[in-house]
Amino acid sequence: MSACDAHRRELRDLHPNKKSSECECYDRNSPRARTDPPGMSLVMTKIKLTNSLDLSDAKRGLITPDSIRSVEIEAMVDTGAFGLCIPQEIVDLLGVQAFTQRPARTADGRTIEVPVVGPLDLEVLGRSMLSDAMVLPRGTQALLGAIPLEYMDLVVIPKTGDVITNPAHPDGPVYRI
Repeated sequence: MSACDAHRRELRDLHPNKKSSECECYDRNSPRARTDPPGMSLVMTKIKLTNSLDLSDAKRGLITPDSIRSVEIEAMVDTGAFGLCIPQEIVDLLGVQAFTQRPARTADGRTIEVPVVGPLDLEVLGRSMLSDAMVLPRGTQALLGAIPLEYMDLVVIPKTGDVITNPAHPDGPVYRI
């Protein structure tokens, strides 16, 4: 059974009067919160991604600052995910190149090979880090996983759907070495 089949079955169970033959799993414009189990919602946050090579080239005077490729997008916060995952259209917009492939396990249990791109400057709530990203198919939702959250010392509040900076470290992350 595919993830979409499982999702359709879940939708039928939650909304028996709704006629839907198309799964909204990967439609970033769909109102996903209404399809989640009662009392649960997705945690979303704004992230800024910048091509790190462009930043370096601008610092060296090779390109102008207005040539730096950068984008702000909404990402689903998923503490069960490993790192940063972005859809192909964001990769294209940022002009970053794949440098390797990695096996990745999907939410439905499949293991697939995904390209990894970078380097990227990832910024969330004024905190930033250098990152790579696994590439998702076009039209999918960006994911912000546990490692970047931990590195930037961000805290997820599932009950309110908020991501906040760690109140214990308001001036920035304190790294464990």
